[in-house]
Amino acid sequence: MKHGRTQTAPDALTEQRLHLVERQLADTSRRHIAAARAQAKAEQQTAALLLTVGWLLRAYTVLARIRPLYVAPERVLDTGTPGVEVGQ
Repeated sequence: MKHGRTQTAPDALTEQRLHLVERQLADTSRRHIAAARAQAKAEQQTAALLLTVGWLLRAYTVLARIRPLYVAPERVLDTGTPGVEVGQ
């Protein structure tokens, strides 16, 4: 006996270490799976956001093309006769 500690049998020590390594591997595996799921969820949210932004950009582009037709004043042609104007 060295310093009052009992010697553990080599097989028992190997079993303890094996159990510890298995537990660490399982914990690491669980963390890896959780991280992968979180990353997949973040990627899905990013894809949905990009899709929404794309739709909004297309909608605003269409509105930008249509809006001048409604907002711009109608072009008025002077006929030369007072009080008579022709819209185009």
